[in-house]
Amino acid sequence: SEAHLPIAVVPHLGQIFHGKLPLSSVMQGVGLPVSSLPPHRPSVAPVALQHDGGRAGMQRRRPGGGSAALPGSAPPAARSPSMPPALPKLGVEPPEGWEASVELPGAAEAATWSLLERDLYLQSNGVYHPGEMVRLRRLAPAQGCTASREVRGRASVVAPTMGSRAHYHEQLWACFEAQTWPDKELVVVETHQAAPSAFFSRKAKEDSRLVFVSFDVGGLEEDFTVGLKRDMTLHLASGEFVVNFDDDDIYSAGYMQTMVGELQTRGLVALTLSSWFNYFESTGVCGYSSADCWEEDEIEDNLFGFGFSYVHRRSFGLSCPYPNVDFAEDAPFMYKLKELCGDAAVGLRPDTEGLCMHIVHRANSTEDPTFSREVPHEELLTLEVAALPFFRDYLEARANSCWPSLWYHMPHFVWKWSLALPRGVCS
Repeated sequence: SEAHLPIAVVPHLGQIFHGKLPLSSVMQGVGLPVSSLPPHRPSVAPVALQHDGGRAGMQRRRPGGGSAALPGSAPPAARSPSMPPALPKLGVEPPEGWEASVELPGAAEAATWSLLERDLYLQSNGVYHPGEMVRLRRLAPAQGCTASREVRGRASVVAPTMGSRAHYHEQLWACFEAQTWPDKELVVVETHQAAPSAFFSRKAKEDSRLVFVSFDVGGLEEDFTVGLKRDMTLHLASGEFVVNFDDDDIYSAGYMQTMVGELQTRGLVALTLSSWFNYFESTGVCGYSSADCWEEDEIEDNLFGFGFSYVHRRSFGLSCPYPNVDFAEDAPFMYKLKELCGDAAVGLRPDTEGLCMHIVHRANSTEDPTFSREVPHEELLTLEVAALPFFRDYLEARANSCWPSLWYHMPHFVWKWSLALPRGVCS
């Protein structure tokens, strides 16, 4: 009981409770005799929260190694995540060989910043100013604007993008607007070398649910990485839950409701798809990817390394942000969550309903995914994502064009040129 312990021990209760520090060691460390400990009572060991597909309740570890359910314990659906109450606050891992080229602003201001905020400022060469950006978060004045505050029940869709991908922006907004989750927002961080996204610039004036930040990186030596932009979206988000959307993928109207709902029901910190549908623009083929089509040494990376379907609790994401890299930033983020919170805290869900369509094209940063089976067109039209009118229009446009069959064989300069054309010109 906290009431029976010396006050100097109280700050260490979390580590003691989770078995990371013996109470006697803490007593000695704060200069108190072990003899001042209250009498030992061999009642129960610390609580261990067990996961069994979302069905198991809370259990106690017994000294002999067995376990017994706590009387009246609730299933994971009715409790908080079974992770340590406070994770270590990690910073943004910089690129290899990186050295800061700017200094933090005045001591009084920077002293209030978290390690994440300091890294966002330094690794963006001072372009991303946390003190200014935090004021863009969608919080009521009474809630304050510090980065740690968030709105319970709100889901923040976050998406990094760039000016050369402006032809995807209207589709990204359509996917967001179609979502049935009641309290939602879209956070977009864009970098450009010419002008901000015309679509999002206009939409931000019309709809307060959009937080759109665009940085002109034309004068910088290089663009911000995807990992750094993902961390910026986490900082700007105001929701309890974070839902990753890739700007070129298509998400069904019930995607957030299903994924965030399952995250809550299973008491998870993070959730991602373990199988999914792909649409290959080069051939017009839809393929289903799952573990049975991957090599054994690829399975874990494929299960946890595709960020387009990440859903997680924002507070945990702030504790272990994405590394500042432009490729394969996803897997380190999810592996760090697993390491800090336990494997059971990060869940997998197969997509058998067609909640999401992963679009595969020449601009993808990853290799074309392998698939276990080809999905017939008749089945494709029954998927949940096919209920979206703009996805049906997308399929119809491609079916009526010879472009898909020729696209893959086009020279790279033609593909790059086509990205700059208005949407629909090359469909």
